[in-house]
Amino acid sequence: MSVLLSLLLVLLGLYGIEQLTHDGQALRSGPWPGVTPRGAAVVLLHALVLGALLLLLGAVGLSLEPATQIAYLALVSALSVAVLVLAESILGVPGVGVALCAVCLLPLTLLSLVLPALSPPLELVAPATIFDLVLWLRPSDARALLDVWPRRSARRRWRRRDIRPRIVTPARAARAGVGFGLALALLAPPSAQLLGVGSGSPDLMVLVLTVVAAAGLAALSGYGVALTLARRRTGS
Repeated sequence: MSVLLSLLLVLLGLYGIEQLTHDGQALRSGPWPGVTPRGAAVVLLHALVLGALLLLLGAVGLSLEPATQIAYLALVSALSVAVLVLAESILGVPGVGVALCAVCLLPLTLLSLVLPALSPPLELVAPATIFDLVLWLRPSDARALLDVWPRRSARRRWRRRDIRPRIVTPARAARAGVGFGLALALLAPPSAQLLGVGSGSPDLMVLVLTVVAAAGLAALSGYGVALTLARRRTGS
């Protein structure tokens, strides 16, 4: 029953996203990156899809227990990155990934308090933050900080800003997926131990395998979703 309910929520969320985005109405607003009410609804629907996917993994028996930990974290990374890339590509607003992960975790945390059989959700905000940073930042952004830092010399060297539009490319999505998977694989076991979930800190070999699996699947997921969306936009 829980598997069917999770699948139904995923389908409803994807259907809602398609209905809100197919007609080309504005999702962004303001001179600063922001969203319209319709755009906020799209964020909420992505959070619904992500939450339902996490519930689905738990419903099929995957968790942080030793027997399924590697597969669980790898699948969480891949599915989360797929949803994040979809949301960031549709909205084009930095920070959307962090926002939808935070929105997703609140109801899941409340459910875990009401339903003892449901494990507390993984902490996804920190991996999503790394994902957003890797996805949107450019090398010129780091170099621009040198112009802000005060210097002793009277001469200040101003660097040309890269004003090209920032878009989600497959390569950027893959790199961001690696960052997400790496962060999740490293942060999930100790945070779960604090919540009394799982079996404690894994040994080094398990940790290495988890990092490789989570980062690798997340990179493939991000690349595949971004490539599919790029081909849809170009009609090829």
